[in-house]
Amino acid sequence: MHRFDMHYLRGSVKYMSEAIAKSAGLLEAQAAVYTIEHIRRRHHLAPQDNWGNPQYDEAHLILCGLQSALGVAQKLGYMSGAEGHTVECSEGIPSLATTAKEYVDFLRSIGGAACEPIACRAAMLRSYEPFAPAITTLKNELALLENSDSHPAFLARGNVSAVYAISVGSRSYAVRVPEKDESRFKDIHDYMAAGILGKDIPHLEQIVATSYQDGVTVAELIPGKVLADLTVEEIRRITNGQLSDLVETFIAMNKRGITPDIGGANSMWCPEGGITLLDYASLGSEITRGYVAVGNTVGAIAALIPKIGRRVFEGRRTSPGVFQQELDVLYANLKLLERYETVVTGRFSDVDQSEILRSVNETRQSLQNMIGNYTDPRWVIQQYSRNQPSDPRTR
Repeated sequence: MHRFDMHYLRGSVKYMSEAIAKSAGLLEAQAAVYTIEHIRRRHHLAPQDNWGNPQYDEAHLILCGLQSALGVAQKLGYMSGAEGHTVECSEGIPSLATTAKEYVDFLRSIGGAACEPIACRAAMLRSYEPFAPAITTLKNELALLENSDSHPAFLARGNVSAVYAISVGSRSYAVRVPEKDESRFKDIHDYMAAGILGKDIPHLEQIVATSYQDGVTVAELIPGKVLADLTVEEIRRITNGQLSDLVETFIAMNKRGITPDIGGANSMWCPEGGITLLDYASLGSEITRGYVAVGNTVGAIAALIPKIGRRVFEGRRTSPGVFQQELDVLYANLKLLERYETVVTGRFSDVDQSEILRSVNETRQSLQNMIGNYTDPRWVIQQYSRNQPSDPRTR
């Protein structure tokens, strides 16, 4: 247990007269959920507004009691107030004053530790301990490398983090390590918020553990192959049933206020399990959820299809043969799009159906345009001529 007197909220004898004995994970979870709602309400932020501003990250750090652990205490000043502590941040950052009464009243209003977002966050934080030794070893090894992609456990790289495989016991897991140490708190918040909303939705990556201090999340390792790397034969093996399952996943995501991060490298496929989405985000918070029309969410599947199987050609379009190979992939994607259209037709209300079919038609036109270019010999010659490496003798 972690004894923690919430020194930055001290000031109300009625509400915080004694130190509170709770687990560190529960305290962090309660403070994080409070901060999500408190900051949004205080600064009138809509659920879809971005959390990228530094002041909100600092507010998270303060209210989660992680000042010492994350090395930010020296950056922040405190001054006592009649109702509690006011955080005195750097110039240009809004006042983030809060009181013990505000904090306790909020937790009571949502059910305290029993509130699902708090309970799920606390569980993820508590579950981290068995993974800590393997992740410490991994981070020590990465620190010795100039290029972390060369590590044998490297799996993938995204916009804000890199992913590595670890084994704990008899099972394998995927660990996300933020690229920028200073953004790790926000990155952890984003992954946890989405992971809580996506809990137990089939065909979504499931986060099982996380740590604010180490700045990582641990997820189940999804078997299969990245969609962007599928061959023509594998694209053809994606079944209508698997497409239908993916549609159901997107419907469930929409109901919970989750948006997919569409990209060929953000999804996995295996013959037995179908398609699993690795990256997704919360449209709001776990309590103040954001929503969009279901047609917008499900229609995003159409935009994913042209990205399937094409990563292998990046940087290799230097001969007519390569263009022909990619043309075969484009034809396979067009056929897959037609099968997706069959799966979704008649499944939704008129408004949502119209939005989905609009996405299908836009994607079909885009694929047909690309196929038109790839079947034009003059266009192909022009393209691969541009991609030829220059001869140093002609420089």
